[in-house]
Amino acid sequence: MNIPKISIAFDGRNCDYSKAFHKLALQKVEDAFSGAPVHSIDLKCSVENKEHVIKAHVHLAHKSCFIDDVSRDMYTTLDRVIDKVRRVVWDEKERTHRPIHESPIKNPHDRLTG
Repeated sequence: MNIPKISIAFDGRNCDYSKAFHKLALQKVEDAFSGAPVHSIDLKCSVENKEHVIKAHVHLAHKSCFIDDVSRDMYTTLDRVIDKVRRVVWDEKERTHRPIHESPIKNPHDRLTG
């Protein structure tokens, strides 16, 4: 089963480092994205103007994206960011696994008659 590389950093100037939160975040990310087409996820947690901010940098097979969220509670922000990342991963998975159907007949008037 594929488990992406996970990095969780705390901006020490504004955010108290919590081992319990770090462990919970790591567990949630591993549970949500094991087996998903994700190479790595980098989370940066901080507090700005009394609001908790989590910025995620997600590396997928064919693209890289930045996702962030803000709320009054770090746990709520984590859940929201994971939901947003899950949607991006799902959309990318659907896009890459969707069969491309090209009809051999480009023009409807070019049909063979028999």
